[in-house]
Amino acid sequence: MTTPAWAGDPASVSGLGGALRTTAARLTQLAEGLEPSDVQRLLVQRIVPDLDEVGSRLQLHAQELAELVVSARRLADRVADAGLVLDGLRVLEPLGIVNVRDAERRIRARPSLQAHADRIAARLGRSRAELIRQLAAASSRLQTLTASEVH
Repeated sequence: MTTPAWAGDPASVSGLGGALRTTAARLTQLAEGLEPSDVQRLLVQRIVPDLDEVGSRLQLHAQELAELVVSARRLADRVADAGLVLDGLRVLEPLGIVNVRDAERRIRARPSLQAHADRIAARLGRSRAELIRQLAAASSRLQTLTASEVH
């Protein structure tokens, strides 16, 4: 099973987070060679915490995505064992004719499997919401900083 489309690409998200954190560290290193009162050094000192924080949050989100992918794979196996189909994070009855015993088994299994899928969706939503909140806050701080530095 490949990574579900709803998960995005955990490796790319982690890579971006790592790149931001590496850039923050490199900028800090470069700024150390500047005079303490140098405007560029002061600007770097104000930007670096946001770069590092966003990079860290991206890496945490990537870890969460990877865990959710594993959980979804396990769920997909349980769904298939129950004779049902996992479409994204929805547990569905497959199309076609089925005997009464199998239909009853599916009907009994579906609610708990869907509840598991709903928990995965909720975790994904919380992780994305936190990432969006931190990105928006960092973006706002950086816009304020660059606006004040340009004028």
